[in-house]
Amino acid sequence: MYKISFTLLTVFVVCFINLEAQTNFWNSTQAYLAQTPPLDTPRVFAPDLLVKDGGIALDRVTFSEDGKEFYYCHAQRWFDFKGSSIKYFVYDNSGWAGPKTLHKEYYGPTFSPEGKTLFFISKEKGTVFQSHRMISGWTEPE
Repeated sequence: MYKISFTLLTVFVVCFINLEAQTNFWNSTQAYLAQTPPLDTPRVFAPDLLVKDGGIALDRVTFSEDGKEFYYCHAQRWFDFKGSSIKYFVYDNSGWAGPKTLHKEYYGPTFSPEGKTLFFISKEKGTVFQSHRMISGWTEPE
């Protein structure tokens, strides 16, 4: 009985610490790409990070539930899909890495509630596509 109680207590503590660590990331200085957290007054978010190579960041953006992934749309010009792409940053406990390109000629990334699917829109008359999270990364759009 003692062994079972100790095992259950250990599992509970490990789960609680893991949950606490995930929750605390949003309150850390690294949250929001290490930018100032959003306030009530709108302002441009991370312009020096999102448009390093010129162009514009537009449309929807999305953070993963744990706050350690950020996806957005990048384009060279308004109303022109040539050069548009979904880009992202990933936090790996030593800092943010990115931007990296996920898919070209798509925009409007949005996570599914469980965070295992990313929905987005294509240039083809607003068709919705999706990618699924795999161990090795994201699947090709389908």
